[in-house]
Amino acid sequence: MLSFIYLSVDTLPQAPGNNLDEITQIVLFLGVTCRAIIGVSRSSCDLIMKIMSIILFLAFQRSDNSLDSSHTNILKQIPMTSERTKARFHLNGKTVPYAVCSCHCTYAPTYGPGSTTPVYPEQCMHRPMPMAICGEALLVGTDGELRPRKTFLYHDFKDCLFGLLSRRDIKAVMDQACNNLMDSINSPHLSFVKTPFEAQFLCQFSGPQPGSLFVDRGEEGHYVFALHVDFFNPEGLNIHGASTSCRIISMACLNLPLDIRYKLENMYLAGLIPGPKQLSLENLNHYIHPLINDLVDAWQHGIKFSNTTCYPHGRLIHSAVTAVVCDLPAARQIASMAGVGSHFYCSACNCYHKSTCGRVNFKKWEPQDREKLQEYAEQWRDAATSSEHERLFKAHGMRYSKLWHLLYWDPSQRLVIDPMHCILEGLVQHHTQNLLSLTSESITSTSPSPAFACDFGEVPRTMTAKELTQTSVIRTLLISHIGSGNDQQVEECFDKLKSTLSHKNSGPLKFACSSLHCMPQKVGRTLKIDHVKALVNWVSSSL
Repeated sequence: MLSFIYLSVDTLPQAPGNNLDEITQIVLFLGVTCRAIIGVSRSSCDLIMKIMSIILFLAFQRSDNSLDSSHTNILKQIPMTSERTKARFHLNGKTVPYAVCSCHCTYAPTYGPGSTTPVYPEQCMHRPMPMAICGEALLVGTDGELRPRKTFLYHDFKDCLFGLLSRRDIKAVMDQACNNLMDSINSPHLSFVKTPFEAQFLCQFSGPQPGSLFVDRGEEGHYVFALHVDFFNPEGLNIHGASTSCRIISMACLNLPLDIRYKLENMYLAGLIPGPKQLSLENLNHYIHPLINDLVDAWQHGIKFSNTTCYPHGRLIHSAVTAVVCDLPAARQIASMAGVGSHFYCSACNCYHKSTCGRVNFKKWEPQDREKLQEYAEQWRDAATSSEHERLFKAHGMRYSKLWHLLYWDPSQRLVIDPMHCILEGLVQHHTQNLLSLTSESITSTSPSPAFACDFGEVPRTMTAKELTQTSVIRTLLISHIGSGNDQQVEECFDKLKSTLSHKNSGPLKFACSSLHCMPQKVGRTLKIDHVKALVNWVSSSL
């Protein structure tokens, strides 16, 4: 590691050859390691560099009782801040500072001829609603020195990819993943997969050229990535919950083996979305837009690097995002789909209405149709009024996501819930607390469990919001305990159930009878009271 640092410092423009003293190189190595690898904060790293300079000054002075020219030169070569230390190693990649409006619309800078000063529009021209322009001022400042109110720093994807390919060992491993899959493409499908390159979807994933597989790379480099979006509280966790929120956009190259895939030096940080509040609705689109633009080019046309470590004459690279891995809230936001608390609670299947959540008759589950999802998203995008936006979202649970710019995007297959949130914080918690009732409250609780199972069928989408709510209430009433007292007390419970059901609408009552196969057997017109009696009789016969 130390020899690598020596080589890196020796090749820098600021210090050609061996102009830097060995003591200076050691101090620089310590500073950049603390900042970039160990993760020491900027202010703490600055303090370390200043203390090192003081220690060297005292050591030189004590040895000779005075500073000679070589000692003075060493002290001058040591930077006093972590940013200057990182600059000596060229660790800062190419970034683009976007101006951010309060409506979260982002604006890329422009530059005049020969200028490095970014120029931005003065006002936001985004339309948060179809019929209204935001119009808010993007810049603040005085005396002609205007700067953005808020910025979003985007790290260039091409620059990160070049950084990976500049490492000979990493490049070889990345190419080997596609080669191994092509060698075993005709082998029987594995029942248990350990890596994404053993999964069926990559075996069938078409490449940018029609009729070709993506893993059939030829002389090109073909790399697949997992996109992650998650939020964190920069002020740390506290018992009152997160009051400040920032989001991180990152990617990991799935061509890399698992043991090195998620190391910091192999991850790609696209950007940190500024807080302090969480994003709402489809506003995440503004921040992933620069990355999506790069990914569209990386897929359709490819990125041609004129010179890499193993290919001095250049090489064409194609890249794709084959999985978007997030927790449930972030997954729905990046895909611009309705949240998990809505009636459209599943992004993979056509399951509808919260009352059907938890059903295990998977043979009746139907996967989402990609073409229909895209059609719904584009209808929402092209809607002319806010009321039309609301109507379409209520009907289909879809808004428009920038991910649809990727021709291969399919949220029903590529939207992945990460195992930590899904299994550890989701399934295990649900089974432990809800199904097994292993909670602190259950120790002293005397509330009875449901009397029996009551599985309603798929709720018609023609139901109104009021009828949907009543359907859930009816189901709760039917599975409640009737009582365990004498006959008079049981009869009173049935009378109360009958009275409560009588206040519900006919539609939900009829749907409940149909789902439980207890429709009233009556000649002529069927009244609401007939459905109520049928449900009460069903409860009585189920006890």
